[in-house]
Amino acid sequence: MNHPIHPVHQQNVAEHRPPAGKQPDTPAIPPKTGTLSAQYRHFILRRVIWLSVLLAALLVSVVVNIMTGPALLSAGDVIGGLIDPASLDPATHVIIYNVRRPLP
Repeated sequence: MNHPIHPVHQQNVAEHRPPAGKQPDTPAIPPKTGTLSAQYRHFILRRVIWLSVLLAALLVSVVVNIMTGPALLSAGDVIGGLIDPASLDPATHVIIYNVRRPLP
């Protein structure tokens, strides 16, 4: 079932349509360049970059989460304490591992 097109819309459609018998100069969807394997490598590279950025943002947010609070720990104390818990003084160890750490 064909619905009639309003005259104003019909004029707009006609303006964007190429003249009869003439093909448009550029295709509607440009062809992809490169082989399928090159496209896949590019796709994987973009995925790895995005995952790396998101992982870095997650790690920064965890460190900032542990740093904030009344004790105001430094980033060096937090990162050093997460890497080597034995290097912390007892009070900082309790703050990081028993109070602020978001992981069990």
